[in-house]
Amino acid sequence: MIEIRKIQNGDLEYAMDRAIENEPKMEGFVYDLIDGYTALLDGKIMMVGGIMMKWEGVGEAWAFMTEDVRNNLIESYICLTEMFDVLIKEKQLRRVEASARADFLPGQNMLEHLGFKYEGCKKQHSRDGIDVFIYGKIL
Repeated sequence: MIEIRKIQNGDLEYAMDRAIENEPKMEGFVYDLIDGYTALLDGKIMMVGGIMMKWEGVGEAWAFMTEDVRNNLIESYICLTEMFDVLIKEKQLRRVEASARADFLPGQNMLEHLGFKYEGCKKQHSRDGIDVFIYGKIL
């Protein structure tokens, strides 16, 4: 059973500790946890995510997925879409943006499956100098 709930203390750390292989760890990065949600499958955390508001109607999505996503691809996709549907409605967005590292193909594929369109590349934008691809979606 899929459950979407407000993020709770420890959810982000749990997801980061069990992140998909090669997903970059973001130690010290401050996320707006008030607007975050946790997606669970049969009581197990699959991912956490949120939207950082840029200005009214425009936000940037973020998510951390656990290794359990690999064994539950269809359910994980449903979790992700339901989680972001809640956030988009709650924030009354007209546009949502997201980014994926150039060396992290699973993140790029996920965004494209969610209907995001590639919009460009920020050269050497990550903390370790990797290019970051920018995606956007008009709602």
